[in-house]
Parts: sequence; structure tokens; C-alpha cells
Amino acid sequence: MSSEPIGEHFIQVCTTTPCMLCGSTDILNAVSEELGGIRPGQTTKDGKFTVIEVECQGACSNAPMMAVGDDFYVRVSFPRNDAAC
Repeated sequence: MSSEPIGEHFIQVCTTTPCMLCGSTDILNAVSEELGGIRPGQTTKDGKFTVIEVECQGACSNAPMMAVGDDFYVRVSFPRNDAAC
């Protein structure tokens, strides 16, 4: 990630192997797409959202996981995520 300011809502999607095997790459892509097609490491033009790809958030047994600000979410899924975990 660059040295640009971080958005008001900081979104971190874990892509370490357990999360990746459970569909975190699809989740990262869906979040980025939903935020106007930004790429991981970028902030939306309005400065509200920054999304990054991170390594191990320590919830491997509950993969996939992501964090939004100080809140952690495990076993994240969405309709387009076909991974079975």
C-alpha cells in the first residue's frame, strides 16, 4: 500500500492460504468491485473506504475473515462465493 491517507472505513481482507481456499480472493474482488472498481491498496475517490489484502488475521479455523475498522468478521460469505468451508 502507498503512503496515501487511509479512508474513514478501513477494510482488510485476509488472503492467507486457509482464507484463500475458502474464497477470500472472491470476497476481496467483490468488495473492490462494490467500491467502484478500486484495486486493493486504493481508497475511494470520496476518501471513505480503503481496502487492502492482508496476511493472517489469526482466525484460520473460521476462514475466510475480514476486518472493517476495529470489527472482525469470520466465516464471511456472499451469494457468489462457491467455496465450501
